[in-house]
Amino acid sequence: MPKTLPIFSLNLITQKGWDISNYTAFENADLIFKAVHRDDHYIFIFQQKGRSRIMLDFDTVEIDGCAVLNIMPGQAHQGILADNVDAWFFAVDPNMVRDSFRHFFEEQVRVNQLVYLESDKSQILTQIMQLLNKMYVEPDAGVSMEEINRSLVDACIGIIVNEFKKLVVPESTKLSRTISITKLFKSLLLQSYRIMKTPASYAGVLNITPSYLNEAVKKTTGFPASYWINQEIVLEAKRILFHTDSSVKEIAIQLGYEDYSYFTRVFTKIAGVSPVVFRQNSRELS
Repeated sequence: MPKTLPIFSLNLITQKGWDISNYTAFENADLIFKAVHRDDHYIFIFQQKGRSRIMLDFDTVEIDGCAVLNIMPGQAHQGILADNVDAWFFAVDPNMVRDSFRHFFEEQVRVNQLVYLESDKSQILTQIMQLLNKMYVEPDAGVSMEEINRSLVDACIGIIVNEFKKLVVPESTKLSRTISITKLFKSLLLQSYRIMKTPASYAGVLNITPSYLNEAVKKTTGFPASYWINQEIVLEAKRILFHTDSSVKEIAIQLGYEDYSYFTRVFTKIAGVSPVVFRQNSRELS
């Protein structure tokens, strides 16, 4: 039996929804040289100098100089080399990433693509990450601090998105069949997760078999279609739980579940806590 790659959860590290660390020379080497694994969150590696090599979905990505690499949730990766490196590691829960940014990374950025930065953009990104690093240790004193942190996360990711936009290739570029199917599935998912809950329903719209959809999506992202369906539902549920006082039953109905107890089981399995406990915990931290 092949071993299952471990999946690291950001919730086990922090409840803020984001985490930031600096890697300089041989300090914090555990950030680089973990065993092959996946994450349930985004990772933005901002390398300011040096040379590094990363195995990403079993391809080798080499970063030489000042650049940003985006690692998507579900991508298998491992650090291989770090030579005189100074870099930032910025991890962000999908719940903290604007939908427009998520759509961009999922639909426009090629897998394992990195972008090199000019000195002025590097300086701006460095300043924002330094500020995020300072804010990380500040106590979450009320809703205002939550909003400040979200704004800084938005600004940081927005700058990265703008740099990646310079590399976007026109749609005439031919995509592999599996990547094309995955993009179509994720685009459809973002529009239809409230009414379509099974891989079979998405496969029907895409005119392919459920097994082929799961195979394509898993090959591209590391997870089957059912994983992403549940992730999208739970992500929206978390937003509603935090920002409204709707009951769990009302939220279940909003998300297309007639049986709210089944919705609760799905949420608890994915989030690790019940909807009620998630609401309590998230509001205590804000």
